[in-house]
Amino acid sequence: MSNNPYESPQGQYAPQKPPYHPQQQQPNQTSLVLGIVSIIAGVIGIFPGCCCILLWAPMALVSIGTGVGGIMSADPREPVGKTLSIIGVSLGGMILFLHAVYFALMALDAIGPNQFPQIGNDF
Repeated sequence: MSNNPYESPQGQYAPQKPPYHPQQQQPNQTSLVLGIVSIIAGVIGIFPGCCCILLWAPMALVSIGTGVGGIMSADPREPVGKTLSIIGVSLGGMILFLHAVYFALMALDAIGPNQFPQIGNDF
């Protein structure tokens, strides 16, 4: 027997296992990124799309596509990406609806280049 007072007696205690630390999983960043891209595409489709008709449909499709992808890849424990994706899909749907109304009115000739009277052509 040794003279060390801090030494535990052999056989009395079981060997200590190291403490268990489960690996923390990183949150799913894919749905968050797709949600942000969806919102940005929706905003680009609405505001600059008012001036340039060519941006409406592509930005609406990008917004809806990335939003649906974000919803599908969303983690139930991290609802932020899913929420952003839903907002982006809503913006894309609104753009497509406005696009359809605009072209329906153009087809019915309710709006067009002759909608406002020309100044100076009254005589």
